[in-house]
Amino acid sequence: MESLWLTLKSLSKQTLTPKKIVIIDQSSIPIFKLDGKEFQILKGLITYINTYPAVGLVQSKRKAVELALDDPICFIEDDVVLDPDFLKELSKSFAEIPNALGVGGICRNSLAKNPVYAFVHKIFYRGVFLDSRPWITLQEGLESGPPIPSTVLSGGISAWRRKVLTTVPYVPEEGFHMMEDMHFSRKVIERFGPCLWINPQAKLQHFPAQEGRARLGEFEKRRIEEALRFYRYHQKGISDTLSFFWLAFGLAIFSIAKSIIHLSCRPILGHLQGVFCCCLKKRESNKN
Repeated sequence: MESLWLTLKSLSKQTLTPKKIVIIDQSSIPIFKLDGKEFQILKGLITYINTYPAVGLVQSKRKAVELALDDPICFIEDDVVLDPDFLKELSKSFAEIPNALGVGGICRNSLAKNPVYAFVHKIFYRGVFLDSRPWITLQEGLESGPPIPSTVLSGGISAWRRKVLTTVPYVPEEGFHMMEDMHFSRKVIERFGPCLWINPQAKLQHFPAQEGRARLGEFEKRRIEEALRFYRYHQKGISDTLSFFWLAFGLAIFSIAKSIIHLSCRPILGHLQGVFCCCLKKRESNKN
């Protein structure tokens, strides 16, 4: 819960105060208490709801949309610290860019700022999987520049017009988690056309929990499985098929590198297990 207090503390220092703050708690033992003078400005704005046993990123977003008052609606995670002008900058982008239906910010300490990561990412995420975020974060003079068009917005660092969220709702049954940002962004663009922007002036820092060694394999397994799910949902031709096989090759390289870095065979075994599961699903779908 300590990370949530830091997030709320940064919300209390925003130069633009939100009309309402919705906290979705999915823990089995709900613990929430707002104390301290720094939180006085937020009292009366917070709606707290525990949705357990219904859990999942997409479920929490859908519930938040039902309860939110603002337009646009902003989503942030519980392990971020916002710069004071974060909400103000997102709001300003909607006011100044006529076709903006979704606006994201940038993460100061993002892995995507690593040029090697961005380069490899650009090589393998092609075609239907195109994701411009890593290259946007590497642009020279980014943090003092204007908003930039993007193909994908990061879900926990973005705001959306309400009409987008009612026209293209979050659907937990689609089964996305790791690729939910890419999936939802692509659905929005397919429905409304290019309408996503990243405002470099809207900044935050992200402090995620460290990934455990035991979960390294599960991470790689899920990544290739979701890539297949994404491909099946969005593919329209042979070029998309080639993009999937190229990405699968790249994910194999990622898993090998991860095994070397962590001195563990779990990542590559997880990837191979995911490929095996993908083959079984393909065989079952052919039978049907």
